[in-house]
Amino acid sequence: MSTLVLVVGLVCGGMTMYMGAMVGVMRRRATCPACGMKKLALVQVTRGLEWPPQGRPLDIAMYLCEGCGARFGRQGNGPMIPKEAWDAGMREAIPKATVVPPRERT
Repeated sequence: MSTLVLVVGLVCGGMTMYMGAMVGVMRRRATCPACGMKKLALVQVTRGLEWPPQGRPLDIAMYLCEGCGARFGRQGNGPMIPKEAWDAGMREAIPKATVVPPRERT
């Protein structure tokens, strides 16, 4: 009987520690790319439906900045994409423009 109580206690303690760790992960804040504050909260996670050529399917996560109100989407470990661009279908980083000075006229 005492062995059963010990086993049940260990299982319940392990489950409590696991749930505490999961709550900690969900409450962790990332840095917002728009305002730079550590107020970016995970709002939604969708398990991946698309399989890449190798590995496991990519998860899709949606974020909300509690500081400036900006929304972002992220696929797997990819870059944070603004919600407007995400809704338009963008999944890669927004390319940076390179300014090239005009040629001098001779």
